[in-house]
Amino acid sequence: RVLCLAFVPGKNWLISSSTDKTIHIWDLAQQKTVEELPVGEPVHKFVLIGEDHLIYTNSTGNILSLDLNNIEREPAIIYSGNNHQPFQTLAYNGSHRWLVVSNSGTLSVFKIDPENLSIITSGQFTMKHKSQVSQVGFSPDENWLVTASSDAIMLWDLRNASNQDIDKLVPIVIDNNRQIFSIAFDEQSRYLFFGDNRILHIYPLNINDVYSILR
Repeated sequence: RVLCLAFVPGKNWLISSSTDKTIHIWDLAQQKTVEELPVGEPVHKFVLIGEDHLIYTNSTGNILSLDLNNIEREPAIIYSGNNHQPFQTLAYNGSHRWLVVSNSGTLSVFKIDPENLSIITSGQFTMKHKSQVSQVGFSPDENWLVTASSDAIMLWDLRNASNQDIDKLVPIVIDNNRQIFSIAFDEQSRYLFFGDNRILHIYPLNINDVYSILR
């Protein structure tokens, strides 16, 4: 079963991870696998930082980086958590250079230098979710962060945020009582879409869009 897919910007590659405990790098022009990377456990989610690095996590609280310019090399551990608790989700914001990961009710925000991934710094703030976060994502304009669990959807406005005041952000809370399986934004970052096991929900980010619909 395929768990995660992503095209690599600047390269004619597609990367996939699977329950067979591998990460495959596919060359679309040659229509073949150029690298098959064995991993100790299935990688449920990964993110790309530009066209140079693939970032993923494991069950022992590590964050790993694969150098896509040297795919024969072993992935490097760039962060190791002290409590060894697994991260469930991750997302990357290129504007702020933030890598965001979650475990249970805590969101960890890592400041990343794409030119030097060996040095990453983190800050944490505790979310108000009462259950495990199943989805994390950024809007295309990278001004919004969304976190989703079976108790709530939370929208974090990042337009005036910095790494120093991340712990002071107060989210917009959307009530929810179902497991969220997917989240997405439209291309203009005007609407948030999220789906549970029955319904696709559409949530406008701009109150003027609500007024226009009501008119």
